[in-house]
Amino acid sequence: MGNTIRHIGLVVENVDKALDFYGVFLGFSVVKDQWETGPFIDAVLGMPGLRVRTIKMMDAGGAILELLCFDLPPEACAGREIHQPGFSHIALTVQDVDRLFEGIKALGLPFISSPKVSGDGRAKVVFCRDPQGNFLELVQELG
Repeated sequence: MGNTIRHIGLVVENVDKALDFYGVFLGFSVVKDQWETGPFIDAVLGMPGLRVRTIKMMDAGGAILELLCFDLPPEACAGREIHQPGFSHIALTVQDVDRLFEGIKALGLPFISSPKVSGDGRAKVVFCRDPQGNFLELVQELG
């Protein structure tokens, strides 16, 4: 099995408007809606003390759109960072995140952190930038 797109992350400022547009207007259904905090999310996004609401929505074909709403003051949103409005990242399900981490690092591309195991132990995750500066999330499913 090769690498595949896992989901598309979209940072939003107004969750209600985003849910209305993607849910009511476009027909996506909410699969998971949660606030994420703690050492794992702080490490993989490189933002200590972070609080982010993540809402996974599925389209009719099974594709996942992840809405992210960061609990940050307006002044924290200057410049293009992973928590800013617009498409945030593309997540890829990969077979060996450590091997890819080393390979991409050898290309000189930046990472936010080294690969980290999620709090529930179900995935190993790392964020990097692609050659154009876009964020990629590499996810290896564990057991």
